[in-house]
Amino acid sequence: MEPDRQVAPAGFREFAESIVRHVDEVFFWTNPGGVRPYFVSPAYERIWGYACESVYAEPSSWVTAIHLEDRERAQEALGQPLATAIEFRIVRPDGEERWVSVRTFPVQDDDAGVQRIIGIAQDCTERKLGERTRAFLASIVESSEDSIVGTDLDGRIMSWNRGAEKLFGYGASEALGQLVTLIFPPNPGMGLKVIDKIRLQEKIERFEVVRVAKGGEPIDVSVIISPIRDRSGQLLGVSGIYNDMRQRKRAEAELLKAKEAAEAASRAKGELLKEIERLNKQLRQENSRMSAELEITQRLQQMMLPRDQELRGLDGLDISGSLQPATEVGGDYYDVVPTEDGVFFGIGDVTGHGLESGVIAIMVQSAVRTLLTAGVRDSQKFFEILNRVVYDNVRRMRCDRNLTFGLVRYRDRQVRISGQHEEILVIRRDGATERHDTLDLGFPLGLKEDISGLVGEAQVALDAGDVMVAYTDGITEAVDPTGIAYGLQRLAEAVRSSHQKPAEEIREAVLSDLRVHIGKGPVLDDISLLVVKGA
Repeated sequence: MEPDRQVAPAGFREFAESIVRHVDEVFFWTNPGGVRPYFVSPAYERIWGYACESVYAEPSSWVTAIHLEDRERAQEALGQPLATAIEFRIVRPDGEERWVSVRTFPVQDDDAGVQRIIGIAQDCTERKLGERTRAFLASIVESSEDSIVGTDLDGRIMSWNRGAEKLFGYGASEALGQLVTLIFPPNPGMGLKVIDKIRLQEKIERFEVVRVAKGGEPIDVSVIISPIRDRSGQLLGVSGIYNDMRQRKRAEAELLKAKEAAEAASRAKGELLKEIERLNKQLRQENSRMSAELEITQRLQQMMLPRDQELRGLDGLDISGSLQPATEVGGDYYDVVPTEDGVFFGIGDVTGHGLESGVIAIMVQSAVRTLLTAGVRDSQKFFEILNRVVYDNVRRMRCDRNLTFGLVRYRDRQVRISGQHEEILVIRRDGATERHDTLDLGFPLGLKEDISGLVGEAQVALDAGDVMVAYTDGITEAVDPTGIAYGLQRLAEAVRSSHQKPAEEIREAVLSDLRVHIGKGPVLDDISLLVVKGA
């Protein structure tokens, strides 16, 4: 029996349903000040996660789905018989939080009274996350100790952070709108040639130069120049990162002077060695600042990993993952992305260590989620786009990096593997071991501009009780004190000996065995492990 609904004008509800049935936004109609809707479009099920019939049967259910911290504010705004625009969070049945943007419009009758309220609600979660990311990045720029100056193509200063104020002495109100030659020594035309080189797409390496602070004091700086482009690739301006080199220059000069004095006056050797130690300490402090930048990148990597609560109950799978960073920042990455047509697992390993590798790993995570959210499912197209993003950005960063990357899609007890990475291990319910090579399923990303024709796929069944394991070479290439690698065979045996346990216990069994193998030696590479068990 259909739930009792408030009656709309004859044929109106059917007409409205036929229009909005396939749109992504939720359309709804209510009486002024009322909680009970008499029409909700099918998009309600996709965004709220509840059946439309549930809101007819229990009209307040859409209200109780609003996040508790936002509920009072949302009810107050939506209870007014006025045009309203508000954004708030909802909690879906699976516990996932989503942001929605709601606009309502009053419909008046012939007596200028409000007859009904028409509303539109749309999922704005991705935009909110994007705003949060942009705000986070902006805060990093603003709080950076480095001086970051952005100019337009005419050389006029468009952005000027606190680091620039501290280094050059000009406040933002003094610098914004001025030509960047404000901080150049005489002959400013030489400095503006940098913009001409960027227009011609010439590569500009990091360089050291003299700039001038307010009051005329010359300052030794190292400079990194980068183009600023919009999403279409159109050049908008230039970003310059200025690092104060005065302390290092003074330390290097004094260190050289101290060494020369030591050679000329051996009897003063003891005092000179003390001076050298003092200067070396200054250099170590400078290196500590660089280590802090690497630590920030390492923390960002950890922040972007999927949380345990996100992995529970995805498509009936038992999933557990781990990324343990090495002493230096590495380029390991893994992610789990649920979609309407399956669960996607991504795992990659950027070559090298350091800031560049960590930044590329973060960039790949964002690009992969963007492609999957946009509905790109064709493996060939997916990897062509992802490779081009990595290729272009690696060259923009002027670093020699690439990565192996594998993408696994699970749906209806079937696994589709694409991309070149380490072998995928499958331990069957009866303990049988399978190794699925990915060498012919792709090509390292960022090495070639075009990898079309080099992407393949492999299909593997994953039934209840079967265990699939993806990993990076930080596990298989980890060595014991005698230099012997852990190896794929030992990894497979560690999984097989615990494959009847839950995924989390399988993961811990492997990591525990790996720690025994490494002993007290250092962890030289990131260790990433993803365990997926069919349920």
